[in-house]
Amino acid sequence: MLTRLFIQNYVIIDELEIRFSGKLNVITGETGAGKSIIAGALGLILGERADISSLLNKEKKSVIEGIFNVAEKKRSYSSSGIMNSMNWKNSASVAK
Repeated sequence: MLTRLFIQNYVIIDELEIRFSGKLNVITGETGAGKSIIAGALGLILGERADISSLLNKEKKSVIEGIFNVAEKKRSYSSSGIMNSMNWKNSASVAK
């Protein structure tokens, strides 16, 4: 289960942190509010290809981090990515 999502310098988002509860979480908003951007950032964590045009400020790096709690395995999975004008680096770690 996703417990935390952090986005920095991605599309129209300067910086955003969302902490999800262990219960039902719903993201709502008007058209153009950024729901699809949040979903796109989550897709990058899960392995989708990054595009440099997604940087809000091309002079700064973009950071997208997600913390996942996999209760069945009793492990915490953390995935993050850093994108700048040169490359995209995706990393993941698993801790017992």
